[in-house]
Amino acid sequence: EVVLRGWEEVVPAKSEVSIRSQRSTHLDRISWRLVDGPWDYDYIEMNWPFPGANSSFCSHPNYVTWFGFSTSSRYEALDPATRGLACADAGAEVALNTSTCPTQASDRFACDFQATP
Repeated sequence: EVVLRGWEEVVPAKSEVSIRSQRSTHLDRISWRLVDGPWDYDYIEMNWPFPGANSSFCSHPNYVTWFGFSTSSRYEALDPATRGLACADAGAEVALNTSTCPTQASDRFACDFQATP
């Protein structure tokens, strides 16, 4: 389970929620953390103030992951009238696999897409 910052909505594992309310804090990000910790947040950088449902969004969101903490996740922008995808490039996904995680500490970054030597 994860909790969404600003809405304080809990999303059960392997499920989705539809949030129709707005928030008044942390408008530049959609942030989430595991309910039972760690207490750091993973987030999508919105690059535009986004309070939530029924607000305009005129920007390009991007994923931001922090050293030592990331979760698999995805987002989709939906057209409120049709509930279909809002545009041709309406979402993104980060899929992590524990089989590629380092098993011990090192002095360098390690990632499953081989960005470091």
